[in-house]
Formats: sequence, structure tokens, C-alpha cells
Amino acid sequence: MSRENKDAFEDDGRTIADMSGVSRRNLFGFVPRDNAPVTKINSVNTSAVESSTLTRKERIWAILGALKAVLLIGLCFAVGLAVVILMFIYL
Repeated sequence: MSRENKDAFEDDGRTIADMSGVSRRNLFGFVPRDNAPVTKINSVNTSAVESSTLTRKERIWAILGALKAVLLIGLCFAVGLAVVILMFIYL
């Protein structure tokens, strides 16, 4: 960027996101109960878990499907690592 582009920047004053209530987190992620910020949950900002309409059986099948995907990826990494170890042993 040239010097002209840096000087040509002009702030129009619009706010993208209000960051006034945001504070820095503790290094280890622990927030004492005394200083814990109180947050309001709007009806628009509900999470997918809270607004889930899955039945118990559907939820179990979704969990098992996710577990199957994770195990499949882990198996691929394990097989790849075993191949590399075998190559090092025989070379």
C-alpha cells in the first residue's frame, strides 16, 4: 500500500458490531462467579441445540453418525501412520 492510500482513509462513523460489553478472557478460560458477565439470550440468538426438534431416537442416530465419521477419519490416520512406520522398519 502506498502512503496515499493510508492518508485517504476516512472513518464514516458506522458501527459494524457493538463491542462495548466484551472483555478479555482469562488465560486459562476460568471466569470467577463474582465477575462472570451476565448475558441475555434473545429469541433470535438461540443455539441449534436449544431449538432442536429432534426426537430421542433421531438424536441418538445423529450422534452415532458423527461418531462413525470421526472413527473413519481416525482409522485413515492410523493406517497412514502404520504404513509410514512399516516403511521405516524395512528401509
